[in-house]
This record gives sequence, C-alpha cells and structure tokens, in this order.
Amino acid sequence: MGFGARRNSALLAVVLDNITQGVVMFDAAERLVVCNDRYIEMYGLSRDVVKPGCSFLDVINNRRQPATSTSMLRNIVPRFSPP
Repeated sequence: MGFGARRNSALLAVVLDNITQGVVMFDAAERLVVCNDRYIEMYGLSRDVVKPGCSFLDVINNRRQPATSTSMLRNIVPRFSPP
C-alpha cells in the first residue's frame, strides 16, 4: 500500500471514529468490511468478535440488546431464516 492509500485509510478511520452515528458495512458475502467504535458501543459488541471478516450473523448474535429477535432479523434481512 502506497503512502497516499495509507494516508487515506488513516483519514477514513479518524472520520468514522469521530462521528456520532454508528457505521457498519458488509460486503456481498455478508462479511464485515468496516465498523466504527460508535456502532460497537451502541450495541454493546465485543471487539474480539466484531472485526473485519466476521459474518453478519456473528455481529447480530453478539448484540447484547434484548430487542434483537428472529422477527426483528426478518425485518433487517428478509431472507433470514434461523438455523
């Protein structure tokens, strides 16, 4: 990675960690690409679990919010079907 790419990556990390909104992005394979500190704090997530490469279901299963239910997941991801 060149100097410009490293600088842009560092700048993006600073921006994401200094906004008040929680930000999370998954790729087409439903793997975590990026997540800011605010998102982790909002849902009481473990930084040991929620990191780039973990699955969408790993993130959802790690949430410490009692409102996370199968019906809620169906609203978030209509194709969700619990195991």
